Amino acid sequence: MRRDITKPSSGSIGGQLNTVSRKWTNRRDTIPVTVRASDSHSGVARVALSAQRVGSGRTIDLGTATPPCDRGCKTTSSTVPVDLSRLDRDGRYRLRLQVTDRAGNQRSFTVGPQLKIDRGAPRPIGPAPTYTVRNDGSVRVLFTPSRDPQPGSGRIRLYMVRYYPAPTTDAPLAPATARFARIRVASARAATTKESRFRKSRSRAITFHPAKDGIDTDRPVALVELDDTSGVFAPPEQADGEQGVPGERRATPRFLTEQELWKLQGLDKVENAGKLLANAPKTAPVLRPVLRGLVKGVGRSAILALVGSLVFPESTGCDARPTPGMFNSQARTAFDAARAAISRAASAPAGRNTTIRRSVARARKLFRALQPAIDTQIRLYGDPCDRAGKVGQAGKDAISPALQASYRHLNDLSVQKQRADARKWAKARSRRQTVPETHCRDARKLEGRWSKSSGYVVYWSPAPPPDASVRYVGISRSLRSRCSKHPEYRRFGLTTLKLPHLTSEEAHNVEEALIAHWGHGREGGQLLGNKIHSIRPERPEYCTRLLRGQSLLVLFGYGRYASAHFTRTKRCIGVG
Repeated sequence: MRRDITKPSSGSIGGQLNTVSRKWTNRRDTIPVTVRASDSHSGVARVALSAQRVGSGRTIDLGTATPPCDRGCKTTSSTVPVDLSRLDRDGRYRLRLQVTDRAGNQRSFTVGPQLKIDRGAPRPIGPAPTYTVRNDGSVRVLFTPSRDPQPGSGRIRLYMVRYYPAPTTDAPLAPATARFARIRVASARAATTKESRFRKSRSRAITFHPAKDGIDTDRPVALVELDDTSGVFAPPEQADGEQGVPGERRATPRFLTEQELWKLQGLDKVENAGKLLANAPKTAPVLRPVLRGLVKGVGRSAILALVGSLVFPESTGCDARPTPGMFNSQARTAFDAARAAISRAASAPAGRNTTIRRSVARARKLFRALQPAIDTQIRLYGDPCDRAGKVGQAGKDAISPALQASYRHLNDLSVQKQRADARKWAKARSRRQTVPETHCRDARKLEGRWSKSSGYVVYWSPAPPPDASVRYVGISRSLRSRCSKHPEYRRFGLTTLKLPHLTSEEAHNVEEALIAHWGHGREGGQLLGNKIHSIRPERPEYCTRLLRGQSLLVLFGYGRYASAHFTRTKRCIGVG
């Protein structure tokens, strides 16, 4: 008599199921699973594979098998056909293998990784997608991203836009097959404030370039979102053979209504901004918040939105008629410059009352130049497709003077900013101890008074007056040693300038300012002892360093030497 009361010792699975379990899958077919089991006494009689959904107590039988016993049943390997269609709900499933030996003893094993099933399509959220065909031929699609329902992969893997190419003149009636544009999820950007204003949801935007023939707006355009699953390929006519569960939404062309265009242009803000400018006081403390409000109100919506309606007729329903690209670039440049000019005026220092008053005056002229473009756009809006060219011409005529004024204004503000920075730099150095006028015979008094890194002095020989007598300028951090190396005629009249002790770079700035004023001997200047510039005019930072040196001269009473006449045709702004 043989007795077996010991349960089977082991059980495991392998084969295709391990591969399928690596990612979320949407398969519904039957796959073969290799089952291995062992029993040390009577041998394995039967194996059964089942699945239990995580979070649910229901157990689903996937398949059973009776291992062959040709060579004994203590260790067996058999194939169990697993029908994945029995897993009818999305989620994660634990796999359990039940092994029964010949004596009727049973033992269950948790085997393999969890099986992840996701067959649900992404769930659409928000309004339907819209698209706009731009003048350069690109297509911009606005949409609210769908959500992959949980439990599931929980993420979108790929965006696809299905469209039809526009008919050509050679074959206007030829049937066209759908084409697909693939866009990575990382390429989808947040929609601008202007674009998402009327969608009432957090929108994303993707841009792609269709085929050279363009896009046929009379045929359906669809946005297809594929989740991160593998296994079954989506229908070719829907997703061009990509794996995953597709979620499809039809996109409609986007044309602004007259009411939306009015809101988008922010004409009420333009009017309020004009009143603020007209009644703005001349005092800086009150004017600064007024200008800040102008930048916040007008710069955000009215200026750029107005340009969009003027230079992109597709926003008013005229996408079939392109406008000249030159006008697009000029208008954008004009309005961007206008916004930058107002922003710089708002950030001008409180003490620069003259700068702020000039900014206000130029801003008034700018808005007076823009008003005809606004009036013309609204007057011709009733029939935009027939008069798109007139709208563009009217906008161009109104913007051209504003463009030139903006350029001049920005240039003036840039010059003022550079000069202010140079004056600030010079004032920071003026806090140091000033070097007295010192001759070579008294050079010993300067030894050891400052560190080597900031102990440079600037000198000239002979010292003015008269200004025409100066023949040499230089710098040194050891004046006594430097004097001994000069010839006697130059050493006799050598005198330091009454400037603070400087670093090497700061001293070179001042030296170059003096050389640029008088010129060295090789370029026909009066400084016959100098042969080269202290700073090469070809260097990109030349004008900045020259301006700093000139500002330091002006601050310490040497302003008449701060004008530059020898800069090798390099044009710098100077101290003014």
